[in-house]
Amino acid sequence: MFDSNPAIVTNTWLNTIDKQKPSSNVLPLPAILSDTTFYIGLQGTDPHSGIQDYDVYVTVNDTATYLLLNNYAFDSAGVKGQYGSTYKFYSIARDRVGNIEDAPAQPDAVVTLQQPVDIASVEDDDVSIVPNPTNHRIQISGTALKGVGQITLSDMWGRIVLQTEQSTIDLSSLQAGTYFIIIGTHIKRIVKL
Repeated sequence: MFDSNPAIVTNTWLNTIDKQKPSSNVLPLPAILSDTTFYIGLQGTDPHSGIQDYDVYVTVNDTATYLLLNNYAFDSAGVKGQYGSTYKFYSIARDRVGNIEDAPAQPDAVVTLQQPVDIASVEDDDVSIVPNPTNHRIQISGTALKGVGQITLSDMWGRIVLQTEQSTIDLSSLQAGTYFIIIGTHIKRIVKL
């Protein structure tokens, strides 16, 4: 008789069904890069089974979109491009049970590759920066300052690192390297030690 025997202790069993799609994106890139080789970063989340891999798509110069990376299981990838081209990236993640993310309406990251400016062609005598090289402060003077409200400092990749209206600039917080001072149409190279 089954009803007269003592109860058997058994472990609780739980089945979970994962129907939730993962989400992912290509990490933001600077608007402009002056190198034809660059890296894209990927990130994704899936609260249940986890991310298995990504498909990464790219559109070049607003033409057709094509698959750049298929079933890619890493969080960054090197990309080779061409100067004068604009690249728009997005990713689609797949989780470990096969759920696939929907394609986004807009790209995750957009970058334009611009050829670096030839330093010799932009250096002029209308701007003076002293001391150069420096490890602290610089003083900017010259006729180029007249009528120009803003002085911009950018790094080698064209990223703006500082904007000011002052002609004395403290560079002590910047990493060592080459930077560009942009005053109106004038560009001067400076070296931070």
